Amino acid sequence: MLPALRVLQAGPLTLRQLTEALARQFQLSDEQLALRHESSGQPIFRGRVGWAVTYLKAAGLIASPQRGMAAITEEGKKLLESPPPVVNVAFLREHYQDFRDFLARSRGTTEDVQSPANQPSTAQATPSERIERAAQELRAALARELRERLSTVTPAAFERIVIRVLLALGYGGGEQSAAKALGGPGDEGVDGVIFDDPLGFEQIYIQAKRRADKVGRPEVQGFVGAVQGKKARKGVFITTGAFTDEARRYAENLNTPRIVLIDGDRLAELMIEHGVAVRSERCIEIKQLDEAFFAEDD
Repeated sequence: MLPALRVLQAGPLTLRQLTEALARQFQLSDEQLALRHESSGQPIFRGRVGWAVTYLKAAGLIASPQRGMAAITEEGKKLLESPPPVVNVAFLREHYQDFRDFLARSRGTTEDVQSPANQPSTAQATPSERIERAAQELRAALARELRERLSTVTPAAFERIVIRVLLALGYGGGEQSAAKALGGPGDEGVDGVIFDDPLGFEQIYIQAKRRADKVGRPEVQGFVGAVQGKKARKGVFITTGAFTDEARRYAENLNTPRIVLIDGDRLAELMIEHGVAVRSERCIEIKQLDEAFFAEDD
């Protein structure tokens, strides 16, 4: 991770360019670069560079100025002014709250990830626990990538993505014709509409905001008024950012219309869970001893 930061001091690079630069710096041979994981066939060194980028982004030391690019941040430059001997997971966990939050999300908990008592060490963990931990970390990294990618799409594209997610959740019977985007001039404060049931007896109105900051109560109230103007009883407000506590309390206390708030973290989880904008890379089959097989001969 520290060599990657130093390379990025010269300017933004793609993952491929960064991988090639680090390979030259480490003087890796063609044979070393050709090494692949036996189970997945993925290149080992490229994978390690990819994870270095993921961790550095999680800590706020690098960012993506545009799609597919990595660039050092002011925080990263500050680190290089007086660099430690090594930058590893333990260092990031000790010094950067954003990275601790990333680890907490990957484990599905809000516990203090600094305490070694909270998690078994790699040496202490069972193989199943290590696999589960790795799967959670992969999911958290994917969710982060999704949130970053969503922040770069156009507002119109984001509205279409939101509708795809709601269709994947089963609204409108999963039929594309049961939903449509309404954003643009004359949208009357709503960005889309989808049927709550396959027959279309009731409609859910959608507000989709591509935001980096928090959505406050006034904007949620504005959406509530728009939904009431449509004489509807349900609405969903989705953002790539987050909602203020006041906005959430306001929505929770509503009776009619009922408004559901979905922030960027929840949206990314829904996209992963329902296969929207993600694909399966590989499946690992884990086998165990079948005692019943031997019992037949006892």
